[in-house]
Amino acid sequence: MLKRICQFLMPAMFAIVVLFSTGIASAANCNVLTQKDTSTIQVSNEADFFAAINLKPAGMEAVKKAVKARDWPAAKKALLAHMRSRKNPRFFIDRWKKDEYVALARSKFPGDIKKSALSADRICNHDFTFEGFHLRFKGDVIWDKSKSGAPFAYGCWLSRMWYLGELGQAWWLTGDRKYARAARDLVSSFIKSCPMPPEIRRNWANLRQKAPSTMCLMGNPWGQSLEVAERLGSWTAFNEFFVDSDEITPEFYYRFLVSLLEQSRYIYAIEMKGFCGGNWPIVECSGLARVAIMFPEFKESADWWKQIKKLFA
Repeated sequence: MLKRICQFLMPAMFAIVVLFSTGIASAANCNVLTQKDTSTIQVSNEADFFAAINLKPAGMEAVKKAVKARDWPAAKKALLAHMRSRKNPRFFIDRWKKDEYVALARSKFPGDIKKSALSADRICNHDFTFEGFHLRFKGDVIWDKSKSGAPFAYGCWLSRMWYLGELGQAWWLTGDRKYARAARDLVSSFIKSCPMPPEIRRNWANLRQKAPSTMCLMGNPWGQSLEVAERLGSWTAFNEFFVDSDEITPEFYYRFLVSLLEQSRYIYAIEMKGFCGGNWPIVECSGLARVAIMFPEFKESADWWKQIKKLFA
């Protein structure tokens, strides 16, 4: 299994979680934030998005040309082509070593390949078990636990989307495109169904006023910053596993990057509002660090990384 193969390849970027680990913080301790309108961090259109992209590095010439001409379909296509061809930065599960990983898995862990596929098949069927609670969605995933009837812990794990990595492993090990389609569709479903709330908060618990939507309930996609931060890590892995797949179109990839940028800005705004004790900022900064390192195309990535290092200096 790829998890076993890559354990010894994990770079310093993932040592962040270990180096920064301290105590445990409660939701109440971390909700010491003033309100902020999220319209300041939302991406409104293509011009807004590409203004946030660094077009200067080598390899971005086609993107820059299309942006200058305001040819957005061409710009999206060129950006996806750039992301597929770039050789750096390298993720700890390196897509440029995919063939090496797969050969090693087939040689050393052949039994795990079938297990990986079976696990991924359940995900394709939207059949999840988290913390002992099982729920299979009959159609699209229902991200709102107040509508699905799922408990708090189930909603948390569903929103963090770690299972995208399982789909990625199955895709690499079997070459079956259904796993790439399933991962793409889950991300698309999230983007469509889970809009960013109008305010930025670490969590919406213990508030006198009503949360702006059920998506902000604890255990839902925007209920806690922990879910947003963990999702950043999951989406970074999604990019590494699936960016080369034909199932990833320029239009989908544009929407993926828009949402990734917005969620990263959301977490960055939280870190800029104030540092709380315990492990909440550790998780938040870990997720943001992965995006900052792996997506230098975002102009803001350098500031995100600088702030993370400053917080833990």
